[in-house]
Amino acid sequence: MTKSWSLPFKTDTSPDGEIFPPVPAVALMVYVSAANEDAVREMRAIMRMMTGKRRVERYMERER
Repeated sequence: MTKSWSLPFKTDTSPDGEIFPPVPAVALMVYVSAANEDAVREMRAIMRMMTGKRRVERYMERER
């Protein structure tokens, strides 16, 4: 898996013109973390940069 992929965050829009919520990204995070431990730290850092919310980090710790 390369690092040149992007997640559907606030900048992307759906065909309806609706702004994607970051929820799909969180779901992807949980899915990827099950397969790759390194991805957990990487994704968590991305979520911190994008949202600045510690809540996501606590959620990920609970999922382990």
